[in-house]
Amino acid sequence: HSHRHRMAGHLGPRLGHLPALQRQRLAQSTDQAAETSSREGIFGYVSKEIVEMGYVDEGYEELYSDINRLGRGPQESYEALCSKSDSEVLDLFWDMYLSIREPKVQPSLFSFSPSQSLSGGRFPCADINCRLRNAQRLCNFSVMYADNVFVPFPLNDLLKEAESNSSLDRNLFLDALILIKMYEPLVRAGLLYFQPDLVTTCPSCTVHLNQIQQTFQNRFESIGSPVIQSVLNSLQVYVMKEGEEVYLKILPCPELGIQESSFIHFRYEVPSVVLSALNKDGIGASLDFESMREIGLAQQIFQEINDDLSMYNEQNIEAQCSYLTDRPSDLTVLKGMSDSVSFEDISHYRILSQLTHSIPYLANISTEKILKLRKEEGDAFDNYRSSITKAMKSVKLVTANDYRDFYRDEIQCGINNIQHAVKNAKNTYMSDALLMAGSICISVAQLGIPPELAPVASLASGALGAATVTDIIRKHRENINGTKAMGYYFLWKL
Repeated sequence: HSHRHRMAGHLGPRLGHLPALQRQRLAQSTDQAAETSSREGIFGYVSKEIVEMGYVDEGYEELYSDINRLGRGPQESYEALCSKSDSEVLDLFWDMYLSIREPKVQPSLFSFSPSQSLSGGRFPCADINCRLRNAQRLCNFSVMYADNVFVPFPLNDLLKEAESNSSLDRNLFLDALILIKMYEPLVRAGLLYFQPDLVTTCPSCTVHLNQIQQTFQNRFESIGSPVIQSVLNSLQVYVMKEGEEVYLKILPCPELGIQESSFIHFRYEVPSVVLSALNKDGIGASLDFESMREIGLAQQIFQEINDDLSMYNEQNIEAQCSYLTDRPSDLTVLKGMSDSVSFEDISHYRILSQLTHSIPYLANISTEKILKLRKEEGDAFDNYRSSITKAMKSVKLVTANDYRDFYRDEIQCGINNIQHAVKNAKNTYMSDALLMAGSICISVAQLGIPPELAPVASLASGALGAATVTDIIRKHRENINGTKAMGYYFLWKL
């Protein structure tokens, strides 16, 4: 089998190392957060209507049955995990992990592979409440606009330890289960599928995947790395001291998806480069880029973006997904990588990359109620997705005027229908919902070129001529050997 491992984020509180009393308070606050932000409950009630949708296979049924048997809430489930031996916890992990099978879905432009941060990953904050808030944003978007979403399996965080038969961190295990339960309404509605990092492939397919990964990695290191470094230069990190503890404070940086201040606490000893930033009065200065490199922070952020885009590149070729992120820096990197393939020579894709627009979304409301809206007003959401797909695939839309007319006549019409449906629902069964406006930026990315396009792959690191790019697009549209040379990416901003 072939493995795809992602690096877990280390910014923010490390839940696995909180004292027991603090952990208990966290579990209680998590229950309260579930009551307000996700009323179907985290380990609790999911309506009979959702359960009976019948879209899940036996594997997901087994997964949720295993979680429900642990306990009725985070605290009870945590106690159950602690009462088990290391081998019993390991067996439970593998029972859950191996229950997830490859989904059989029809791919579309609105099949999304979201970034880890948007999926509730442990970066930029490992606190479960922060992770739940990010995951809820993904749920709010997906339940209204996605055909399906392929989310990194939360249990991936424990895979390396499980493979080495190590003792699994019960706290991290519980956090993963909380996220899995939060996603249950979307799973049962047939909208969300988990993506394990453990992939079984034959030797020839392993070679194929390795070629794709290597092609992408070469492009990322030569083109993406300098872009990320320029973004990191704008990151503000300050050395702080309270009592005897020295820690770091990272100021909000929306470009990197860091929406609020994050803190780094050192588990063992404080690096000398951090201590040297303190003056004799204990007042700290900001860290420069080289200092961030020395303590590993720059590499952590770099690796997070690298992992997300690398995983998307694989899924785009395997499942033909669109990339969904809330980090504008990802688009900066993708644009840098795409420019090397000279997409600017093709007016359709140049103009298409400017197709940014606002769409309504709902906040402070349960996932189940939004599912009800989508079920009752399905035509409005279908028409919007169809209009975007038509714009992306059309060969007749060439000039800026073409796109402006198409946007006015079809896309804006679809958005208006959604707004009308949402307002009607808000006046009836969603009176407590907040109607918000988000923005969508859609564009085209050229990432790793599949080995089937070998004549082009050798030129991947340089600029290609317009005729070569046109040939890539032609082969892409013909879907040669089931692979794609290009991928779409969406920036979702609240």
